Amino acid sequence: MLCGTLLAVMRIAPQAGAEPPEFLFPAYCDAATAALWLFDEPAELAGDAAPPVRAWYYTQTITDASVGSQDLHRLNGSQVVEGRFGRALQVRRDAVGPGMQLAANFASEPRVYGVFLPADHEFVPRSERERESAVNFFWYTVRPDRLLSAIAGDAWTVEFWLNLADAPPDEVCLIDAGQGRRIALRLDLEDSSLRVSLPVHGIEASLPLDELPTAKWTHIAIVKSSGVSQLAGFIDGRQVAKAECRAVRVDAPEMRPGLASTAYAQPDFRQVAGVGEVADLGAGVGELAKEAQGIRLRGWIKAPYTGDVRFETGKDSGLRLDVDERPLMYGWVGRAAMYRRSPRWATIRMVKDKLYPVLIEMQAAEGEPPLTEQTILWSWPGQPAQRIPTSAWLHTSENQQDAELDEGRGFEPTELMATRFNLVIGSDRHGEHAVDGSFDELRISSVARYSGDFEPTTHSMNYGAEPPPPARPSGPSPLHFKDEVVQLGSRKHLFFDDALVANREGLEFSVNPPAEPEAIEPGTPGGDHTFFECDGRVALFAPAGYEGREDYAHLWMSDDGVKFRLHDAQVDQQGKKVQPIATGVPAWGRMAIDENPACPPWAKFKFTAGVPHRGIYLLVSPDAIHWRRNETVMLQIGTGGESHWYWDDQRGEYRYLLKWDHGPGGRQSVEAASRGFYEPWPLSPQGDPEKDLATPYGYMATQFAPDEDLGEVYRCRATKYAWAPDAYFAFVWRFDRRTQARQVELAASRDGDHWTHFGRRWYMPAEFEFNGNDIHEVTSVDGLIRRGDEIWQYADYSTGRHDGRAPAWRVRLKQRLDGFVSLDAHDEPGRLTTRPLSFAGEQLLVNAAAEGGSIRVALLNADGSAVPGFGAADCEPITGAGTAQPVSWRGGAVSELVGRPIIVQFEMLNAKLFAMQFK
Repeated sequence: MLCGTLLAVMRIAPQAGAEPPEFLFPAYCDAATAALWLFDEPAELAGDAAPPVRAWYYTQTITDASVGSQDLHRLNGSQVVEGRFGRALQVRRDAVGPGMQLAANFASEPRVYGVFLPADHEFVPRSERERESAVNFFWYTVRPDRLLSAIAGDAWTVEFWLNLADAPPDEVCLIDAGQGRRIALRLDLEDSSLRVSLPVHGIEASLPLDELPTAKWTHIAIVKSSGVSQLAGFIDGRQVAKAECRAVRVDAPEMRPGLASTAYAQPDFRQVAGVGEVADLGAGVGELAKEAQGIRLRGWIKAPYTGDVRFETGKDSGLRLDVDERPLMYGWVGRAAMYRRSPRWATIRMVKDKLYPVLIEMQAAEGEPPLTEQTILWSWPGQPAQRIPTSAWLHTSENQQDAELDEGRGFEPTELMATRFNLVIGSDRHGEHAVDGSFDELRISSVARYSGDFEPTTHSMNYGAEPPPPARPSGPSPLHFKDEVVQLGSRKHLFFDDALVANREGLEFSVNPPAEPEAIEPGTPGGDHTFFECDGRVALFAPAGYEGREDYAHLWMSDDGVKFRLHDAQVDQQGKKVQPIATGVPAWGRMAIDENPACPPWAKFKFTAGVPHRGIYLLVSPDAIHWRRNETVMLQIGTGGESHWYWDDQRGEYRYLLKWDHGPGGRQSVEAASRGFYEPWPLSPQGDPEKDLATPYGYMATQFAPDEDLGEVYRCRATKYAWAPDAYFAFVWRFDRRTQARQVELAASRDGDHWTHFGRRWYMPAEFEFNGNDIHEVTSVDGLIRRGDEIWQYADYSTGRHDGRAPAWRVRLKQRLDGFVSLDAHDEPGRLTTRPLSFAGEQLLVNAAAEGGSIRVALLNADGSAVPGFGAADCEPITGAGTAQPVSWRGGAVSELVGRPIIVQFEMLNAKLFAMQFK
């Protein structure tokens, strides 16, 4: 595997973290697209085909295909149906109403997976507020900066496809968007006109329309051009109306001194102890801290200066500060950020006397109260650091109401949260004035897209003029081992099962653990990382940790596979500061090079990422540096950790494995397959509800199941073996509840579906000494690197057990090429006889080790009779070790037997046989 693409692109690309050059990705979503909801999510199975959902393990996300990742949640008032292009969001007027009965709302950060509550789900809320908390309607959201900037701009376009089921009532709401309780954009159909309200501009307009048709897809576009006080309306690409914008009154919220406060009895922001307000951050917080273990303060801060204002504190943990809904300091002592400490200072650009929303949270350390006096300071050029004065803090009645909403529910801190943003489709946010119809491809742009008539079309890559083609096999057809004569040809055959074996005596399969562990330098962090080949070097792609709360990754490079360094492309122009790779979404999962020859260059690197509370997404990159999320969700399922894929060249499909935490018997790996990586992956409508993961979209078949003796499955690390066909290997993490530790089992397969497990003949066993330390847990790391006749693998060694914080090392291990499993003979002679086979080639090569022993090979006719001159007695014995040792006979060259069915027979003594190949 080479990655010349990576090196070629990096020569012309800026440093990591910069805006990706436009040519790197397909133009299905240009830079002026502030938000694009295609509604191409998978549709739930209905009727008799619907699986009996047993696991609360999926989400209902509507993907934003723009680079902003501003997702929506599909709620109970809608369903996904066939659309104008792909699928669409159908709003059902009879299902829309107050509370959760909306079609869709802006996605927030829930504490549980999913927002759709099946009628038979075991969760029973104790109150309506708890139901709202569980489904995340009133939860905190990631602020949609691109969307808000577009709406607030001087030029913009809102467009979508609409299919009305019937003639609407006198007034229906198409879109209702806003921050908190304040409207930013609202579109209403009213008396044959389209009313556009933009209180953020203090304007509204009514565009007269002809009566819209029913049961027909109609494209609607509203355009505001720069410097023009008119709005233009387009129906199916034809301009039909213009309207002057009229001023509307916008009431500013009343400001009060101080901040709205919520005090908590627990440091994890649960058990509300009191709601109120504090006049300052000194004595007021001190009073709260006498009883509280967690404190949240909301409100506004008045800027002291136009330019960069620096905020700082002496506290490096247990404190969060957001200004203008941007996380400046966020050092938590709890699980939500267990490995991080906050920066003690941060800078933000401000405008003097402008008010900025602020959120402050303090979390107690082990049994200690937060600071009794808050010590946040600010400074700016010419002004040394000073305590922020009481007069700078303000709050509104809305802040107070938000504080009251905290009562009765918990809150999990995360660095990207901000005050909730509402975007409701098909009704207003109260569930009133609902449409009965479907929406497709809703796009909001920061430019005036249309000035004259145009031909509306799709914005989707998958449904455009040149969609990515479905995958096709790029390797040889799968070998049929049950044929009367196996058509082996010149394929290398690895001996890890009896697929090609007709009979064996005195031989046993042995697992050969990798050897020569060497700790890599520096000690890179553990996690679901990937080692891969890159232009003769070893590369390590390290996304954010298991918590998945950061949107970054790092790329490490090594010449020798042991000493790694951060890649030069990640260093700024001064050569001092390392810039992480921006992945765009907080995620964890598997990154690998797509070995499909038909893979487009912009997607050569693929990262299947479990995005918290969203689902499984595909991220693509041409160079492992610049990343873009695919236009739609891959699987609407949550992951318990593993998000693993590989390319199956012989079947022409991609295979994806996911960790299911709550399967029968415990954690296990389930699988899906697809020939189209860039659309939502299809799930099977058939499955076994007793053992497979059942979702509203179909089943994911169990591939690696828990075992009473071996333990549960945390990762499977399955892969198609690159150096021989018809071979798959998995390096399975087995968790033993009795020891609370994990070690690695080997599994092998001929087709990726049926696996031979080697059980407690551990491939990477635990309980040994390394560098003077007792190792109690071993886990495999993704990636196989070939160096000549060696394969390098990586593993994590830990002196502790699962969920511990004990010292650990990441090590490189060495394995013989094809050497995972062997057929072994010991002090007594052993014999292996193959099925009849047909071959192509001029010689027979064997991968074997016979130091101190021997291997002789005989060739027989299909009826078992000897081929003259090719008997065991005619064979020059193999007595050494090598991965491609030629076999020779006195009878001549094996090329004379090409096309004839033959049987290969091995006679072995004190030897190991790994593979054979006619070549």
